[in-house]
Amino acid sequence: MIYSKGAVNFAYNLYLRLREDKSVAATDVKRYVQRWYVMSVLTGRYSGSSESVMDRDIRLISERGFLPFYDEIVRAQLSDTFWEVQLPQNLVTTSTRTGAWLVFRASQVRAADNTLFSNSYKVSDIVTVTGDIHHIFPRKYLQKELNAPQRLYNQVANYAFLERKINIAIGAKRPGDYFTTALDCCREGESYFGDISDEGALMDNLEQNCVPADVFGMGAEDYERFLEERRQMMAEKIKGYFQSL
Repeated sequence: MIYSKGAVNFAYNLYLRLREDKSVAATDVKRYVQRWYVMSVLTGRYSGSSESVMDRDIRLISERGFLPFYDEIVRAQLSDTFWEVQLPQNLVTTSTRTGAWLVFRASQVRAADNTLFSNSYKVSDIVTVTGDIHHIFPRKYLQKELNAPQRLYNQVANYAFLERKINIAIGAKRPGDYFTTALDCCREGESYFGDISDEGALMDNLEQNCVPADVFGMGAEDYERFLEERRQMMAEKIKGYFQSL
């Protein structure tokens, strides 16, 4: 899940500096390094030819002290506008190497979230071992109904992690149909492609995976709205993750 070598290198440099910085409590070093790393990945601060930015940050930390510089950078880079507007816009992408998507994955791992429709299979299991990235609006379904190109059906906001057997069972079904099947089976105590057997647990599972609660009625005509709603939910989850560090 490492995205930027520059961000990792600077985070390690920062860790070494903060260990010797008497103005930062030893118990806070880990938290500040984590936050700086996540901020760097989200904003692409050290992407590309980043040596000049890294040199400038190191110099300003030495001149101003870390805590004042940290507060200044976080206020400037992670303002309300960033969380509410820019971050959802950053999720308008098909790239699974974009910082916003990788931090979203990290937020699910930290929260010990279950994969979609699972009561026991964690996102961390898929990230570290095996599993599938599922198109919530299946690729073949979107191609059939909308003649959707790859740039549309492969949006990261259309991705969720789940077990391979569940992915196969869902196939190319309309989202509103297979989500409703899961909900009805939970209400009636019947078996289906997932292993969640309680309606409340299913709704919690959707929230963990940032799936809008009105997905039960959604079809191809709702796809663009679904993407917009889910990007906002993903951005809110990423914000909560950052603030929890």
